[in-house]
Amino acid sequence: MRPFRMVALGASMLALIVSACTTGGSSTSPSSATIASTLSLGGPPECPEREFCAIGLESVYGLTFKEFKPCFS
Repeated sequence: MRPFRMVALGASMLALIVSACTTGGSSTSPSSATIASTLSLGGPPECPEREFCAIGLESVYGLTFKEFKPCFS
């Protein structure tokens, strides 16, 4: 069951990144920031502190989400 959760989390993040990048601008454009700022990011409880999760999405792609919801325990 755990590998399925990892795949689902990865697919969700990829879908968010692709949808933000296909809005017609770069990842630092106001339109992509607006999209991400209206969404909630869900993931494992340690995601906000992990470099390859919320921190990476913000530093690499400039995505800042409205809130974080821990989904897995």
